[in-house]
Amino acid sequence: MRIITDPSRLGPGKRAVAIGVFDGVHLGHRRLLNEVVSQAAARGLESLAVTFEPHPLRVLRPDLAPPLLTSFEEKAELIAALGVQTLVVHPFDAAFAATPPAEFITRYLREELGAVLAMVGFNFSFGAGGKGTPQLLLEHGRAVGLEVEVIPALKCGGVAVSSTVIRRAVAQGEVEQAARLLGRPYAIKADVRHGDGRGAELGFPTANLAAPADRVIPANGVYVVGVSAGGQRWGGVANVGHRPTFGGGARGIEAHLLDYSGDLYGKPVEVAFLTRLRDEMTFRSADELRSQIAWDVRRAREALAAGLARFYNPPALC
Repeated sequence: MRIITDPSRLGPGKRAVAIGVFDGVHLGHRRLLNEVVSQAAARGLESLAVTFEPHPLRVLRPDLAPPLLTSFEEKAELIAALGVQTLVVHPFDAAFAATPPAEFITRYLREELGAVLAMVGFNFSFGAGGKGTPQLLLEHGRAVGLEVEVIPALKCGGVAVSSTVIRRAVAQGEVEQAARLLGRPYAIKADVRHGDGRGAELGFPTANLAAPADRVIPANGVYVVGVSAGGQRWGGVANVGHRPTFGGGARGIEAHLLDYSGDLYGKPVEVAFLTRLRDEMTFRSADELRSQIAWDVRRAREALAAGLARFYNPPALC
């Protein structure tokens, strides 16, 4: 998949275009993107996805800008895996936000992107003041020779799948629910940093990750996780929080990898949150904490042995 930040570099062509922020690339997004790939193949068009960086609310309403489910790199990888041929990453700024809806359709979609088919979600908005609606896109698109398809809400368990719903589930520690709506476990990638060695002293060394400031972090607590690094994967137990037993501190993620020995310092790892075991707790002594961690590890082994595949290929609710 080629990635382009300047639509003028696209060159001439006829394209089927999916438009959205696509944070999380969840099941609803995937349905839209799969449809644009399918329609493009059937009609001899190039399949193209358009997304925006940064998240539009960071420009329009910074106070309401949400933490993200995916970094841009993760989002691009997930979109590429669906077979989209080209990803246009349009810089979102105040000038672009002020584009009149009719101009967005005629100049941007039809002329710059070469769209003959545009696909959007049911809640898509565009143009100055967010006044562009799917209905306006349908009506004005028809007038300029642009076919438009609006993808209805995908409902899972009676709830319309959205990035907002998934962010809320992750923030509340409901990581299995989030996985069912994403179609995969929620995961965070970061480099391993040096900690204070408390885990090793307790007999359970950990890989310590700073909680990324722009990402949704699961609720404080202890989780069964999958940890990936260097093309390998291990089961593990991770604590999210402030380590109150040792006086607290900055919020972070500490993952103990099962059956692993080695050095991950400075290396990028991915921690996938599979299921939640318990709340973060304060213990009266290091021995009491050590006993609890041993219990957490046993529970994690049992959960992973019972069905690792179900965690990485969660059954959708819809």
